[in-house]
Amino acid sequence: MVDFNYYTKRLIRIFIDIFVNLIGLLYPSTQRYLPPITDGLLLESVTNLVKRIKTGKLKSEDVIKAYIKRIKEVQPHINAVIDERYDEAIIDAIEVDKRVAHELHGNEPLNGVSIHSQPLLGIPFSGKDCIGIKNMLITAGTAARKTIRATEDAAMVRNLRNAGAIPVCMTNVPELMLWWNTDNKIFGQTYNPYDKSIIPGGSSGGNAALVSAAGSLLGIGSDIGGSIRMPSFFCGLFGHCTTPELIPADNHWPPTHAERFKLLSFGPMVRYATDIKPTLKAFVGNNVSKLKLDESVDLSRLKVHYMYAINDPLLTPVSAETRKGIDECVQHLKSLGATVKEINLDKLKHSFLIWQFAMTVKGVTPLAEELTNRNGAINPRIEILKSLYGGSDHTFQALYVAYVTGKPVAEQVLQKYNKIREELRREVYEILGDDGILLFPTHPDSCVKLNATLFNSGNVCYTMAFNCLRVAITQVPLGLNSNRLPLGVQVIAKPFNDHLTIAVAEEFERRFGGWVPPTRVNI
Repeated sequence: MVDFNYYTKRLIRIFIDIFVNLIGLLYPSTQRYLPPITDGLLLESVTNLVKRIKTGKLKSEDVIKAYIKRIKEVQPHINAVIDERYDEAIIDAIEVDKRVAHELHGNEPLNGVSIHSQPLLGIPFSGKDCIGIKNMLITAGTAARKTIRATEDAAMVRNLRNAGAIPVCMTNVPELMLWWNTDNKIFGQTYNPYDKSIIPGGSSGGNAALVSAAGSLLGIGSDIGGSIRMPSFFCGLFGHCTTPELIPADNHWPPTHAERFKLLSFGPMVRYATDIKPTLKAFVGNNVSKLKLDESVDLSRLKVHYMYAINDPLLTPVSAETRKGIDECVQHLKSLGATVKEINLDKLKHSFLIWQFAMTVKGVTPLAEELTNRNGAINPRIEILKSLYGGSDHTFQALYVAYVTGKPVAEQVLQKYNKIREELRREVYEILGDDGILLFPTHPDSCVKLNATLFNSGNVCYTMAFNCLRVAITQVPLGLNSNRLPLGVQVIAKPFNDHLTIAVAEEFERRFGGWVPPTRVNI
């Protein structure tokens, strides 16, 4: 029997995609627009740089200065950085070099902490404008917070500093991290290094753009619906979503409700898969013992499950090149001896509502109040009308989300989708076990124009639902498609099995090449 409802929705999607593609013609592709990479230090991994710094063969000062120089080169083009501490970072690096020289001459550590106990000694990292770095802006892209600075470091920042890493700058986010493109009324639009007409993703889009442009070695990411994975996908990076609740959410704005914290993940955004493990150890701090990061993984004994798409006719069809990328991943793991199986998680068709109602928590400050920095409340409907002629201090997207989430939800609806969520979680855990992974598209298509996110907002379902399942996930780049835009895949495992997704990411980097520079390399 013909399912007219399904085909009606599919027809609607086809017309939306045609409309979006027509509007996209107003935004012609602009590729290879960044200055070339001319310093070899910018192409070295965390592991290599730390080894050279600790042995005195390279100065941290030179590394920090190289990255500051690169930031200044690319910032006018990608608009990723909203605050900096360049002078302080150089001073921090000089202090690292003094400590290295002191210990290499056989002396006791200068400050009681040996350089050999710091796995990220002397390397730079970039922050995200919702996670506190002392004395730096923490605006969350909201006009009401445009001058507010953090009074102390967030826990993960302290962990990174304790590991020897040096904060250099703060990067852009969408307003209140409410959208999957990075744009706000304070700092404006951040641009994708591969193509200026394509979104960089969000909400960690500033970091993704900067890391991919070789302006940062390590970016701090947070993810409650795809905010690490989507920017990492669109900017061709490795992005890891750590098993939730292992990294504190202190000094984060807006503050995270205890129930939402169960959905929130933090993790590194890097160019090289081999950098995930050492940086993740620093992120997690004292909770590292709860993970099995040093446990060897025999890929031949891995159980690989995979899906090509969510069965929802209102979503954009997954591109042929994305499907081919998943096929190649599956076949490669199969060639190593892994067991492979295609599965169908039908409940994922409810992804958006599962996520929406998982985020619907009693006692959470309404977005209408968050948009004023909790100094009163806006009227979303009035502000939406004002935004149509440029009269609002807020982005249309943030206002849209504030309006939608401000509506009351019937208790029976909440219970229905929370029940579906728990059933899906149990199903996924049973399938994966402790020796399995799921390969799943990060996004249906690599080509999302700057103007198209509102029409394609349902496509974020490809990342959203997995936050509700509280799993470990690594987004892995798979090279570029025929339009020279990044391809990628999510590698998903049960909680505390981060080592499995990272091992697969490292293998895929060896097989498919990982990050591809978005501009020329002249070294």
